[in-house]
Amino acid sequence: MTPDLPEHPTDLTPEQRTYLVGLREFVGNPPSATRLYARIMPRVVLLTVWFFGLTGAAWVYEAYWAMWFSLGMLTGFLLLVVGNVRRSVRLWPVSAAILDWKRLDELLGEYAPDRDRP
Repeated sequence: MTPDLPEHPTDLTPEQRTYLVGLREFVGNPPSATRLYARIMPRVVLLTVWFFGLTGAAWVYEAYWAMWFSLGMLTGFLLLVVGNVRRSVRLWPVSAAILDWKRLDELLGEYAPDRDRP
C-alpha cells in the first residue's frame, strides 16, 4: 500500500525533507564515493569503535567466539557500507535522469520556474 503522496511542502515529514535536501545537493555536483563516505563517516566510526569495544571485552573475558563474532559483524557492516556507496555512485546517472527536479523544488518550497535543472 502506497502512503499518500505529499502535495505541499507542509505535507513532508522531517525524514522526507532531509532526503529531498540531500538529493538536491547532488543537482550540480553528482555524488562521488569520497563525498558519500564523508557524509556517513561519523556513524561508521562510531559503530567501528563499538564493535572493537565488544571485541576487547570478549577478549578480556576469554569469550573468543564472541570476539570473532563481533569482528565478523564489523566486517559485514563495513562491506555493506562500501557496497552501498559504490552502487549509489554507479546508479546516480539513471536516478538523475528520472527525477522531477522542478517537483523536488516545489516540495521543498523553493520552486523557481526559470531555474534550469538537469
